[in-house]
Amino acid sequence: MLCIEKRCPQSPLDALMPRKGTNEDTRGRTCRLCLLFFSLCLFVIGFAGCHRSWSTGDVRIEPEFEPNPPRVGAVTITLRVTEALGKPVTGARLKLELNMTHAGMAPVIADAQEVEPGSYRANVQLSMAGDWSLFVDVTLANGNKVYQSFDIKGVSSA
Repeated sequence: MLCIEKRCPQSPLDALMPRKGTNEDTRGRTCRLCLLFFSLCLFVIGFAGCHRSWSTGDVRIEPEFEPNPPRVGAVTITLRVTEALGKPVTGARLKLELNMTHAGMAPVIADAQEVEPGSYRANVQLSMAGDWSLFVDVTLANGNKVYQSFDIKGVSSA
């Protein structure tokens, strides 16, 4: 490893294991304290950001399309949202984003409304035949978030 200035250690290990009786001993201690402080800051920032979880382990999302298979034009997407044991998830907010799998197309954005316990529906317009991706962003009633994506293969022309 090339050191540009003589003041910096040549490797992270040099900072953690300085030579005794040299100025590197003081610099090494300073580097260890800086490394400890930086690690502590990352831990605190990470911990503070974890008050809301992103998980699909406890929640299942199953999309259904009408027409099935989907085709260009009006498509109704119904999402069944359940807990792992099958109990419907109620009171959630669902935001949908649909994108073509190739660049250059504007995304289709929609909010799904709860139509019955655990069942959410959105009407969208698919503008082009091809493969699409559906991204579902769920905010549960307790504030936790769930994010899941689905591939929609072979949307056909109307």
